[in-house]
Amino acid sequence: MIPTQKNITSNFFSISFSQVINLIFNLLSFALIARYLLIEDFGNFSILIAVVGIISKVIDFGISPIVFRETSKEGSSFNLVNTAFTLRLLFFVFTALSTNIFLILTSSSQNEIIMLNILLLSIIISSRMANFRDLLSNPFKVHLQMHLPSLLNVLDTILFFILVLFMPHVNGGLLYLTFAYVFSNVPGFLILVFLLYKKFNFKLKLNIDNYKWLLKESAPIAGFVILMAIFQQIDILLIKLFENSYSAGIYASAQRLVIPLSIIPTAIVTTVFPIIMREEVNREVLIQVVYKVLLFISIVIATIFTFKSTFFISLIYSPKYNSADIPTVILLWSQVFIFFNAFSLALFTAERKQILHLYYSILLVLINVILGIILILEYSYLGAVIAKTSASLIGFLYIIFSIKIINVKIRLINWHSITWFLGIILSAYLLSNYNIIIYAVSLSLVFMLLTIITGYFNKVELNYFLRAFNMNNLAKYFE
Repeated sequence: MIPTQKNITSNFFSISFSQVINLIFNLLSFALIARYLLIEDFGNFSILIAVVGIISKVIDFGISPIVFRETSKEGSSFNLVNTAFTLRLLFFVFTALSTNIFLILTSSSQNEIIMLNILLLSIIISSRMANFRDLLSNPFKVHLQMHLPSLLNVLDTILFFILVLFMPHVNGGLLYLTFAYVFSNVPGFLILVFLLYKKFNFKLKLNIDNYKWLLKESAPIAGFVILMAIFQQIDILLIKLFENSYSAGIYASAQRLVIPLSIIPTAIVTTVFPIIMREEVNREVLIQVVYKVLLFISIVIATIFTFKSTFFISLIYSPKYNSADIPTVILLWSQVFIFFNAFSLALFTAERKQILHLYYSILLVLINVILGIILILEYSYLGAVIAKTSASLIGFLYIIFSIKIINVKIRLINWHSITWFLGIILSAYLLSNYNIIIYAVSLSLVFMLLTIITGYFNKVELNYFLRAFNMNNLAKYFE
């Protein structure tokens, strides 16, 4: 199926809208959780999530990008989805057994073993882990019908929020929170399986056809996926190891505000990737526009938060978490590099250069762990933040160097973009002394005007962008 402008527009906005709703409800959920729990308990729950996050990526084995790439090709079937599902199920059983043996040998507490096993189930049914659920969403991705899985993700998030609201009424602690975190995903998972059958006549079944080929293709990305999970979660484990649960809780509160932003490049890449895999598009312009959009979004978010950081932290978590303001600001600016890198990695996959993913992730983890150990001992959770951001920056420089291999030309730094960037930073600084309403409204208007006046997007890019979203009447003014 060749995507139409209507498909592209509908898919992009449905994903984006659902992601915004998810962001809001997740933010509300964890804001309430942080208020209900002690900082130490919030830190301990975040540590368990970090451990399961790493385990989930061992099970992932980098299969999803390969399945997405192959099923995005014209005339492809979805048989590969069942093969991938079967392999992951086998990996899950083996990993779950290994984890439990390790917990018993290390004399972990009964509560820790119970909570970790409950959280392991989320790898299969949860949309948060981007594992089995992500794999089952492939037919919807390929046909640009992501509004259905996106709505189910929203259902998961709302159910979790409702269960969190009950926490103080039932004296819910960590065990209740763990049940809520996992089983709020059950309805969405079951409905997704049902929709796969109704929409695509697709049935889940055990199948190992082409499993050797799939494992071979996925191997370079497998290392990348596991290492990236370590990169994302290792900080909080190092803080727990060298500091305490309190410091882990402060860092986790900052991390909880930043990590969900990864859904933004994911939403954009999910929409753009099937188009890039086809020949009917001007790839050079499309790639340039996507890079600019990602940088625009990440810089605007970081700028808005930077000059009102303490206010936002206090509003979301309560004043007891105010120490997380500077860590959050630094992590938000690191997202500028992360957003850029996320799309670049998708381009590497499109060109069958998965090995570059592995090199990139090795670089990130080595820098993050080495700097993390050194700086955490000296600066606690702030040291972890500096290590993470330094690794993200060096990874960005590596991507800039490596992108030449696939003949992609990046033209992002010019007088237009520099003027735009300096303008929004200065504007946010000058408006930071006003109350939040004036600050937010004024900045929104200033950002729009600066984007137009400085020519951040040139005419060719604006024309392409507007036509892609069925705004042909506006697009003709930029021909």
